[in-house]
Amino acid sequence: MILVANDRLARLDLGEAPSRPVMFSWQAERLPGQMPEQAVEAALVLNGRCAKAVWVLCEDLWTQSLSLSAQSVRGLDDRQLRRVLAFELESLSGLGADQSQVAMLPLAAETEGARQTYWVIQAPNAELHQLQSVIRHAGGRLKGLLHPSGPPGSAAMPAGEGEGLERWLALQAQRLDESPGSMAIITPPRVEHTAGQRVGISLAMAAAALALCLSHGLWMNGRLADVSKELKDAERPRQQVAQLDQRLAQAREEVRRLTTGRENRASIDLAAALAAPKRRTAALLAALNASAHDSRVVTTLKTDPQGGQTVEGLCLTPESADDLAVALSRKLAGSGWEVRGAQKNVRIEMPEGGPWEFKILLVPAARPTEPKSVTTTSLPPTGRAPAGGKP
Repeated sequence: MILVANDRLARLDLGEAPSRPVMFSWQAERLPGQMPEQAVEAALVLNGRCAKAVWVLCEDLWTQSLSLSAQSVRGLDDRQLRRVLAFELESLSGLGADQSQVAMLPLAAETEGARQTYWVIQAPNAELHQLQSVIRHAGGRLKGLLHPSGPPGSAAMPAGEGEGLERWLALQAQRLDESPGSMAIITPPRVEHTAGQRVGISLAMAAAALALCLSHGLWMNGRLADVSKELKDAERPRQQVAQLDQRLAQAREEVRRLTTGRENRASIDLAAALAAPKRRTAALLAALNASAHDSRVVTTLKTDPQGGQTVEGLCLTPESADDLAVALSRKLAGSGWEVRGAQKNVRIEMPEGGPWEFKILLVPAARPTEPKSVTTTSLPPTGRAPAGGKP
């Protein structure tokens, strides 16, 4: 039971029927300008839990006695009678019949001649829905909405706070158990979907599932295209090696033709000199293969006219390019290569930054050298900066 009076708030939690022992009691002043749903929410946050059934007695509800012609309401059921009363109350309460809920209690003792008097309470639908939402969020369900005053002859709500108010709330709970028909109760309406609404909901769910499947299919097609492109890019170094082998074979044939008839020693020295690029290239490819890592991919292997090689690729972090340069420097020590270091350029295509383009320059060494430290260089970033940041 939650009481929302004009100047105070109260909550009384009762146990199971029929004894209904008091489980929790709380009373406080109501803040100026506090809306009913705010007051109910303030009461529900106490005690750590909410009962399954919640009754709200709210003094903000519009209430009044209303007299109608007995002939005009004869034969009407409760729903039709509440509808008639709602239209009669529009000019008095200012609440539209379609925007409010009405509860009434016939006052037989005040029947005068051909007229019937009713005790009526009225609540806006918006306020009722807000109360339902607050109570549902707390884990309970709004059982009903009442006015604490009640019809003439009802037990008046005691003034002030204390045990008197607690006993009065317990009495209201007892009346709800024993004779709910003697009280005007606004029951939250159940939302019933029509057949058309159910069909519409089903169609909407089917359309959403279809859109999800289509979007997933489009994403998969795009991903397959990206993977296919990555595989093709990974094949480029092999194709370049094949081209180098073909050029080397052509060079050997040319050397063989030019050195025909010369001394054996000159032929051997020249062949060894021409075989050196192949050995260096083979050593480079072996080192690249041994240094492979998921955080980077080598996309291009370029040869310059002076016999140097440029290893180009993409990496997720700049440190990965540095690691590759250091690994190549160590693995190619004594194989005729000198690693000049990694140059990096961030593209900023992902939310967390990256990927990074890198270039590692290798030049033929004048003589075999021991591995040495590699200097890395980061170039200015390209692409667009992420939202709220700078490249």
